[in-house]
Amino acid sequence: MNYLRPFRHLLLAALGCAALQTGFSHAQSFDSGADQFINAPTIPENGLSLVTSLHTYSNEAGEPEHAPTGTSAGKSAWWKWTAPQSGWCTLDTLELPPDSPIKNSVLAVYTGSNVSSLTAIGKNDDAFQPGVSTPYSRLTFRAIAGITYSIAVDAKNAGDIVFPGHYEVRLRLAFMPDAAFQAVGVILNNETLEHAMLNVSKTLSNSFSGRLSHLGKTYPLRGSHDLSGRASLVIPVKNDPVPIVLHLNFNGLPADIHLEKGQEINIGFLVQVAAPNTLDAAFLGRGTAAVGNNSPGDPYGFGCGSYLVKKSGACTASFILPDGTAFSSSGRAVLTGQPGLIACYMRKPLHRNRGSVLLALGISTTGPNGNAVAVHKRPEAPGSSFYPAGFNVALSGLTNAYSKPATGRFAGALDASNGDGVLTLKPSTVVADPFAGLTTDLNLSLRNKFSFTDTSLKPRLSFNLSTGMITGQIRPDPAKPAIQIRAVAMTSTAAPDIHFVGTYRTPFSTDQVTIDPPPP
Repeated sequence: MNYLRPFRHLLLAALGCAALQTGFSHAQSFDSGADQFINAPTIPENGLSLVTSLHTYSNEAGEPEHAPTGTSAGKSAWWKWTAPQSGWCTLDTLELPPDSPIKNSVLAVYTGSNVSSLTAIGKNDDAFQPGVSTPYSRLTFRAIAGITYSIAVDAKNAGDIVFPGHYEVRLRLAFMPDAAFQAVGVILNNETLEHAMLNVSKTLSNSFSGRLSHLGKTYPLRGSHDLSGRASLVIPVKNDPVPIVLHLNFNGLPADIHLEKGQEINIGFLVQVAAPNTLDAAFLGRGTAAVGNNSPGDPYGFGCGSYLVKKSGACTASFILPDGTAFSSSGRAVLTGQPGLIACYMRKPLHRNRGSVLLALGISTTGPNGNAVAVHKRPEAPGSSFYPAGFNVALSGLTNAYSKPATGRFAGALDASNGDGVLTLKPSTVVADPFAGLTTDLNLSLRNKFSFTDTSLKPRLSFNLSTGMITGQIRPDPAKPAIQIRAVAMTSTAAPDIHFVGTYRTPFSTDQVTIDPPPP
């Protein structure tokens, strides 16, 4: 089954909305292993190595055997890692290279500065996973803050390395420090767009508690994880003989998590919540976002919203989706592992609990470079002009820092020196629009109210200085209902001046509305 992973891109500051169908590994990449102990590259706190080709590698004089028993192939690769604090470190070779993996691996960890006098911390041949033993390796050991560990990977036997065909290996490292923290999990099914969220608190004693929200129901979570940070829970479902099975991993966050229901397996991820009062000041304050339908040929325009990040790490958001559905939700800022980027995840039941929306905001300290994704699932509505068969769509767009204009000034670039603006209603390319192509002059008052020079339009557009949201209506045809407009103040690298993006609705369609200042 192919799973949609848009939020993973957000975590890597690459939520670039066209890439929604592409998966990724959450781990940072680090260098291939070195043939010589003295040249071993340094591993970051968590990560996954680039592919290492072992067929040209060899042993050094005095190098120990890396297999727990007997000899190994003698083609070892070396890395080194310094524990940033005390905790549990897990190493494995289970993430296989895509082309030519070796047939069998061994893995060893040492301390010491000379290859001929190392002290072994642990060694592993075959890793055991639930229900199956693999020929690849996994090892968990107790790491002490400030100690440098040397890590070796080799093939078990000379015949396990064949060139061409079987000669490559990758090393993965995940570190779980001795710390209590909160985490948020997001799980999404690509086919049904059903989504779940979980909030958990981990203690110093390896126990955790929290709650899971799934299909309109909430389930309590409580358990303990093993030394590698893994835990599995069986959650009974009322009036359903098939339980939910949840597999968690607290090691090396962000980390994969799995939710199983019968034969269906949904993949998600777990991310750590930022501690209160630790966020960079550049993340704090009000922002705006526009989300647009990324489905080719879909006519239903843009949605928009406003969000707030507080010093405590609390996040709140109010959004209007392209079909006019409005919602407000809250969450906590989470750490993405990427410099200058945090994320906020929020889930809201909608449509009398027969639908829901999952919102992800990527917030950057480097200007309007963050992203937003909204996954909206709504029930079938046969009598509706909008999405009568239900609405399953992933929306994506940009976020933007927003500052309230100074007293007596217009918003952003829309100040008194700009004069009139222009309101353009862009027609849909799919649905016929009786009001397509309407363009008229637009005046701005000192109270940031919009008015049109053509009074027959009877405009009523208001700009909320606190949130950056625009709401109101126009009536291009007095004989027809007014068009409701909802928009948001945005900037972009392509159009550095403030402009406004949102939606308007008619009885026949929903389209984009863009309000731009005139050229200088």
